[in-house]
Amino acid sequence: MINKIVECSILSKKLTNLFPRLRIWPYKPNKGEVYETKALVGKVNGLKFYIYPKEGKHNQPHFHVRSHDKEIDASFRIDNGKLMKGEIKSNDRKKIQYFYKRNKREILETWNKLAE
Repeated sequence: MINKIVECSILSKKLTNLFPRLRIWPYKPNKGEVYETKALVGKVNGLKFYIYPKEGKHNQPHFHVRSHDKEIDASFRIDNGKLMKGEIKSNDRKKIQYFYKRNKREILETWNKLAE
């Protein structure tokens, strides 16, 4: 198991050099270790925008928005910015839409790089 962790650590550093916003987190489900990949696309007023390209739950390219207090945990389509999952207050939705409109190209480029 130690060799696998070391190998993953080296791989994580190499990937992070290629994709500066990429982060790889280990977590331990019931059997063995699994490494989760996600990219932080941006932060706005306590909201963090992530991409989990290998998530498998959705076929549609999308991004996630989470708040530091865990009140917001939602998914949005990349092509049109529409809410896919979660509940958002009006003022938070405006912040998310503002970020999305200004960063749509970067969000899509990040998705495409990580989905390869």
